Amino acid sequence: MFQELDDYCSDHDISHPGKQDIAQAFDNLFTHQNRKNFSHWEERLSKFEKIEREFILECLNQLSLQGEISRNKIFDLSQSPRDHNQIHEKFIVNSLIHDGYIHETEISSKNFRFNSPILKEWWKRYVLNK
Repeated sequence: MFQELDDYCSDHDISHPGKQDIAQAFDNLFTHQNRKNFSHWEERLSKFEKIEREFILECLNQLSLQGEISRNKIFDLSQSPRDHNQIHEKFIVNSLIHDGYIHETEISSKNFRFNSPILKEWWKRYVLNK
């Protein structure tokens, strides 16, 4: 983000960026030319079985729209009739945490968020609507 802001300010001869400049630099992160910078986040999910990937996509898609998702909601998603007893949601959640996709907001609340608002926005723009 800082590199994009620096590039934007250099291109437009801006020495003190304002809110609009920062917003434009943030938007520039998601242009087609920068899309490849984030695509590995989606590609890394190929290590999972097809049914697990579908479950992960469903969880991350909902997370990108809602901003936060509870462990109970994740469990409920894993228990759909098509996936019942085929999805090990605790393993998948732990994998997503250790791979850097999500983090737990508070131990007591058992809610999860994307680790990065930039990753969340990229996911919403490029993966969600596939």
